[in-house]
Amino acid sequence: MDLNNLEEGHEDSQDVMHFHYNRAERISRAPQNVQDYYSGKMKVNAPGLFKSLVSTKSNRFIFMALVVFVAVVFIQGFFGNKPYRKNVEGIPMELKASDISGEVIVSLVLGENIKKYDYSEGINVSAVIEYLDEQNNVVLSDNFTTEDSVEIPYSGEKITLRTKTEGYDIIKRVRVIVALKEKKVDLTAVVEQR
Repeated sequence: MDLNNLEEGHEDSQDVMHFHYNRAERISRAPQNVQDYYSGKMKVNAPGLFKSLVSTKSNRFIFMALVVFVAVVFIQGFFGNKPYRKNVEGIPMELKASDISGEVIVSLVLGENIKKYDYSEGINVSAVIEYLDEQNNVVLSDNFTTEDSVEIPYSGEKITLRTKTEGYDIIKRVRVIVALKEKKVDLTAVVEQR
């Protein structure tokens, strides 16, 4: 496109103004780095994400803070407390709940005693199950035994307790309150749909 002798817009009462543009003349008056850039002699590296994050002292500080924050989140996610897994008096406990064809099946696993306390005489463990809806309201309450006694003997070996109930399509979570040796532990698990 030839921009020489181009008439600019003007009112009828004014004189015609001409626009003169000479690119070579403009670049010849520019600084040396601009001339090198337009001639292709200058190498321009596109700044990468990492280079921009560590280019200044404040950017490096923010980048390191971000790295530390992400590391803490991942470590807490992998090794932090889970609401469905607890350890009390050396007894690891894990709660699982799943909805299989309209029935909610709840499993409570009391693992092998890892602190090697002497449970040879056996201790009594009681567990109350509360089935919760979406707003954490108790829909139904139950226990793991069908007998009059709600206490289960534990001798330090791994045992698995299971029970099931109708799903009612409103049970979303299960909370189990485990009592042993004058301690109470709350375990909560989301009901998995299968």
